[in-house]
Amino acid sequence: FVLTRSFFAGSHKHGAVWTGDNMAAWWALEISVPMLLSLALNGLSFAGADVPGFFHDAEPELYRRWHQLGIWYPFYRGHAHLETKRREPWMFGEEVTTMVREQVTVRYQLMPMWYTLFAEWAAAGAPIMRPLWYHYPDEEAAYEHANDHFLLGESVLVRAVGKGMQKATVYLPDGEWFDFWESRAAPEFGQRAISVTLSEAHVPVYVKGGSILVEKMRRRRSTGSMGGDPYTLVVFGGQSA
Repeated sequence: FVLTRSFFAGSHKHGAVWTGDNMAAWWALEISVPMLLSLALNGLSFAGADVPGFFHDAEPELYRRWHQLGIWYPFYRGHAHLETKRREPWMFGEEVTTMVREQVTVRYQLMPMWYTLFAEWAAAGAPIMRPLWYHYPDEEAAYEHANDHFLLGESVLVRAVGKGMQKATVYLPDGEWFDFWESRAAPEFGQRAISVTLSEAHVPVYVKGGSILVEKMRRRRSTGSMGGDPYTLVVFGGQSA
């Protein structure tokens, strides 16, 4: 496995990249989204940022929010400088440990989706992370949310969360959008911004109506153990499907 922070055009053919030695600071979390989108649009999709920041020590809220966002990076890992305090989830208590476990489980359950997106990138050059305007160039509002919203493929929309936020404005492009975390709830109609009350357990994530997410639901210790597990098809129908 080749991983580098020293790369140039064409480096995507040789390994994954990351954004370098960042800080355990809210501004570093916030700029990770436009940084990764910029890399993806330039052919470097297998990319991520150090979670929850390489230098300094992350406060509990930053630690939680960055892991909740990080599971949606194409390359997700926890990484830190040797002089920082220990970063294992259990160092932050049982509540944070449970939250991280559940979020990492979601990451593994969606492994079929990730493999599909990586295959599309490898075969057709389609970026894994995409700004909203990638698929909705005619919606002016899509450009206004380029720094804190992003798409994974065409179907999954993620909204990053900043310090101390209790509510967030989420812009949904054209179509019907289902809350990933409450998939049985009625869909929201797009081309508008909605206000959502934030959960402490996850960041806002929406799935476009008409999409099917392929998942593997059994909790395993590694992807190697998932090979023979059954697939679950989660259908987000919607009126326009």
